[in-house]
Amino acid sequence: MRSAEAHLSLLDEDRACVARIRSGDERAFQDLFRTYYDPLCRFVEGLVRRKAVAEELVQSLFLTLWIRRAEWIVRDTLRTYLYATARNHALNHWKRERLFDGYVARSWARRDRASEIRVTANADTRLESEEVEASVRRAIAALPIRYAPVLQLRWEHGLTYAEIARVLELPVKTVETRVGRALRMVRPALEQLRT
Repeated sequence: MRSAEAHLSLLDEDRACVARIRSGDERAFQDLFRTYYDPLCRFVEGLVRRKAVAEELVQSLFLTLWIRRAEWIVRDTLRTYLYATARNHALNHWKRERLFDGYVARSWARRDRASEIRVTANADTRLESEEVEASVRRAIAALPIRYAPVLQLRWEHGLTYAEIARVLELPVKTVETRVGRALRMVRPALEQLRT
């Protein structure tokens, strides 16, 4: 967990970056884009299930940010701001495409979650590693829909519980609870791998 001092230092760095971008510093914007483009695409792809759409949404996010840079305000860390904005772009896409019906909820819960949790397997062969990964994927695919984004943001993207709470607009305690429950749900499948 980050200390308050480190968090304040990060906020200062982020404010400086935002100020540079607001003043039209293309180099600062390019650095921000390079740092966050790929992780945001992976995150959004987990929400919309299509790589091309995810890339388009993230590109749109950065384009909008650049066009409206003069009025850009970031109240928290850049990372939290960008993930929350990416989530909102994905939600708006869903609304436009009328994807918030029961069909999408069910298909999203079943989608392939290969990249949502990194598994460190002490396997001697690639086959064993692939078996572990497949088992984890199946276990995560069986999770209820509300747990998937929490695990994705926590383990793939390395966000803290507080950051996840801000991105998903949930209380921190809810995030903690969902992570704990999700791990308890996934644990039996992982324990079967040991036998």
